[in-house]
Amino acid sequence: ERQFGKDSHQVAGTLHNMAIVHEAKGEYDLALELYGRSLGITERQFGKDSHQVATTLNNMAVVHKGKGEYDLALELHERSLVIKERQFGKDSHQVAGTLNNMALVHQEKGE
Repeated sequence: ERQFGKDSHQVAGTLHNMAIVHEAKGEYDLALELYGRSLGITERQFGKDSHQVATTLNNMAVVHKGKGEYDLALELHERSLVIKERQFGKDSHQVAGTLNNMALVHQEKGE
């Protein structure tokens, strides 16, 4: 933060990577806090419809799924899906990955 500034994409990337580590350790609340900080910076740096935002939304959704917060997970996946469809097209592998993640959430919900 001192070197690049609090709103730099480098800080956002570092926060994102730290969130991944905490998620892997099962520290979901801390992971979500770090993803949230990264998301705010990423939205300001790249715009709310950037693929970087979609990636962070997807990762946050996966954490919420891990916490059993399925409706919130689906909401975040849906936001990510809309961005990915605009950025990459409906037939892209990025969209397919998000649809797969959404299907896994529905499966966990027993739907």
